[in-house]
Amino acid sequence: MCIRDSDNTVVFVGSKGVIWVSNNCGATMTAVNKDFQIKHIKLHPIEVNWFLAAEDQKCPSKDKKCLPGHLALYITEDMGVTWKLIARNIIHFEWPFNIKQMWYSIPTTR
Repeated sequence: MCIRDSDNTVVFVGSKGVIWVSNNCGATMTAVNKDFQIKHIKLHPIEVNWFLAAEDQKCPSKDKKCLPGHLALYITEDMGVTWKLIARNIIHFEWPFNIKQMWYSIPTTR
């Protein structure tokens, strides 16, 4: 999935749930999530360096609040350099947006 045509940035999820990023049209690739395996990814509609990513939730046997079969949700605001766990027990996720705000903020390089 091409992020920005102007700087040849490419992002994709590999076969084992690893997010790969290239800033040179795929000549070199860097894995950006080494501690978890991605099941789903959503790119932010305006901020090109922001992703939401989800993995299958791992539930310790003693954790009664953890729901097996649900997702753990992460966010990055620096194209995968750092990740923060923001929610557990997720079924579905999307970026919230205001359509009027988005209309005036559509990036020119996507």
